[in-house]
Amino acid sequence: MDTIHVMTRPERQVGQVQLITIVGISLVLMFALGLFAEFRVRASLIHWNDPVATYTTLRPALGLFSAGIFAFVVITFLDVVLSVAFCTLFVTLHRFVALLMTSLRLLYAAFQGVALVGLILARDLYAAAPTETVDLQVAHTAMQFLKLQHMGFALGLIFFGLHLILLGWLLRNVPEMPRVVVWVLFAAGIGYGLNSLALLFTPEATVVQTVIIVLFIIPMTFAELSLGGWLWVKRKRMATLLPG
Repeated sequence: MDTIHVMTRPERQVGQVQLITIVGISLVLMFALGLFAEFRVRASLIHWNDPVATYTTLRPALGLFSAGIFAFVVITFLDVVLSVAFCTLFVTLHRFVALLMTSLRLLYAAFQGVALVGLILARDLYAAAPTETVDLQVAHTAMQFLKLQHMGFALGLIFFGLHLILLGWLLRNVPEMPRVVVWVLFAAGIGYGLNSLALLFTPEATVVQTVIIVLFIIPMTFAELSLGGWLWVKRKRMATLLPG
C-alpha cells in the first residue's frame, strides 16, 4: 500500500529556496536579454518613421536581428517560468491575488509570444529582398510587421504593469521586504500601463510619451532587477519568512 509523504516545514523551505533562486536568476537573465533585444537590436536597427532607413540598416544585419528575436523567445519562456514560480511562492500570502497576478503575467507572455510573429515575418521579407537596391514595397510591408510586434508588445505591457502592481501588493506583506522594492514595483507597473496606453491611443502625442518615460524610466528599468537581486541575496531568509 502506497503512503502519502507530507512535506515538513524544513523540506518546504528547501523547495522555496530553490524556487527563489530560479526567480532571482531568471529576473537577472531577463534584464540582460531585454537590454540586448531592445537597445542593441530594436533601437539601433529600426527607425519607426522611416521604412527606407530601416531597410538599409536592418537588411545587412539580419544575423543580429535574428539574435534579438531569439532573445525575445527566451524572455517569453522565462516569463512563463516566473509566472508559475511566483504563484507557487506567494499563493499562501493571498490566494486570489496570487492567481490573478499569475494570470496577468501569462497573458502578457501570450501577447509577447504572438507579437513575435511580426518580427519573424519582417525578417523573412528582408532576407528575400535584394541587397543592392531598396525594394520600397518590401520596406513598407516589413515596417507594418515591425509595428505589429511593437503594438502587440505594448498591449501586453498593460497586463504586465497590472501584474507588477499586484506583485508589489503581495510583497508588502512579506516581513523584511524593502519598502523601496515594493514602491519601485508599483511605480513600474503604473509607468508600463500609462506608456502603453499613450502609445496605443495617442500615437502622435510624443510629448506625453516622453514625459511618461522621463518620470518612470528608472522604476521601469530596474524594478524586476532590484527584486531579483534582493531575492537572490536573501533567498534563504526569504524562505523562512513566507507562510506555508
